[in-house]
Amino acid sequence: EFALSAPSPNPASGTAEVRFALPAPSPVRLVVVDALGREVARLADGERAAGWHAAALDTRRLAAGTYVVRLVASEGVLTRVLTVV
Repeated sequence: EFALSAPSPNPASGTAEVRFALPAPSPVRLVVVDALGREVARLADGERAAGWHAAALDTRRLAAGTYVVRLVASEGVLTRVLTVV
């Protein structure tokens, strides 16, 4: 299945984990963007195998606010919201 889990914990104030699944090997780009659409973190960029994957995001370097986690792969685009406190 193609899936992007909600970041955990959410809201976050330290490290947040983002998990995603791919049904087949695929090039992947997993990024975090701010409210203006600017990329503030790149968590994955490149080929990944089928199955579940996890990426860690250090939220301590981000300003408090709402961000979008965006997964782009061959199967499409998925997004989840992350709040940093």
